[in-house]
Amino acid sequence: MDYEMEEREIDLKDMLYRVLLRWRAVIAGAIVIALLAGICRFTMGALSMLDPEALAESEEQYQIELADYEATGERLRTQIKNLRESSANQQEYNEKSALMEIDPMNKWVGSFVVYVDSKYQIDPSLTYQNTDKTNRLLMAYAGYLTGGELYNEILEQTDIVDEVRFLTEILWSSVDTGSSSITVNCIGKSEADVQAILDMVKAGIRNKYTTIRNTIGDHNCDVLMESKYTTIDLALDERQKANLQAINDYAISMGETNEELTEWAKEPLPKMKYGWWYVTKQSIKFILIGGVAGVFVMGGAFAAAYVLTSTVKTESDWKLLDIPVLATVYLRQPKQPLWQIDHCLMRRLGGRNADADTAALCKLAANNISAALKEKELTDGVVMGDIPAELAEDIVSKMNAAGTENRFRYVGNALSDAETVNRMDGVPEVILIGQTGKTSMEAVEKEKLLLSAWGKKVLGALLVE
Repeated sequence: MDYEMEEREIDLKDMLYRVLLRWRAVIAGAIVIALLAGICRFTMGALSMLDPEALAESEEQYQIELADYEATGERLRTQIKNLRESSANQQEYNEKSALMEIDPMNKWVGSFVVYVDSKYQIDPSLTYQNTDKTNRLLMAYAGYLTGGELYNEILEQTDIVDEVRFLTEILWSSVDTGSSSITVNCIGKSEADVQAILDMVKAGIRNKYTTIRNTIGDHNCDVLMESKYTTIDLALDERQKANLQAINDYAISMGETNEELTEWAKEPLPKMKYGWWYVTKQSIKFILIGGVAGVFVMGGAFAAAYVLTSTVKTESDWKLLDIPVLATVYLRQPKQPLWQIDHCLMRRLGGRNADADTAALCKLAANNISAALKEKELTDGVVMGDIPAELAEDIVSKMNAAGTENRFRYVGNALSDAETVNRMDGVPEVILIGQTGKTSMEAVEKEKLLLSAWGKKVLGALLVE
């Protein structure tokens, strides 16, 4: 019978138990793998130490890593410095900007139009006409309105704003050459502020009139269409919120960058990857890694062996063979170095005592099997199996010492002893004895077939572990 892996139940706890019981072999294999890994790494390092090109390459690589390490620290420090300066500038702007003081739901807007008349007229009687100075006059007034002269004059007269950069946010002008006019616009938090600035601009234009007239030519400069009103400016509201949020954003960015800088400072400086000390450290590192890997490799190998071997391991394997387990006898385990670990594993995972009294267990097995024999109205308990004859006879002898009504006897291994069938003469049912992890399922199946050919049945199984 071919027992496919998917047909068998794998008891993970039992597998772990069997693997851990081989912990000495696991550790020994891990030590071998660790030593091999360390020796290989030391050999490779020693060969590199003797190669001038490899040494030069290691030195170059070290310089590159060191430069990258220092550049990272400098970048983070510069980034923190820039963020700190940006945060301070943003805080200063939020405190001083007149734009930040305006209520977006009640923004005051004021404006007026300056009309410039150069008094130019075309004389049809003249072949060469005089130059039209309108554009020059407009540019002169526009230059004054957007230049530092007007702004400084206003700053000297008011405390609404205290710097030119903040004044330009609330005061601006535009030129329309088609209509020979300049529109002056101003916004503020109150009507009084807007009116005050507009008045100062108009006063400045009046004061500048004489200078421009003497420089460019006679003209008229009249202020027209002055207006003031309140409005709602949602864009200004968003801008103010963004400026206030920027302080928090800078603080968050500085915190994150500081954490990066702290982590960077904890990192060890790059080290030169050459020298006997470096080779030795790398070898030790490979020994440790090889040891850990060795534990997994050896443990995996034993686990694979457990899964792949077709021996009977648990009661579920006997059930797969359609043979009930009548009793289990645990053999007393010899004590090995550090036997306490073995005993702990047996109690925790195997559910048994390593110092179990085999004789007592054999008597208990005899009583259990006697009950099965009585149910079948049998007197003799005939035991057959492929385990070592000395072991089987010893167990049967201890079972007979139980003093039950039944007599037990071992008749041998039918697979290797042709006389076994003669020793079972007159016995209708036989007890198969098997040893966990050693008796193959194929052998048990063959024993069943032989018994069937001889007209006999299998009463059950006696497990030896």
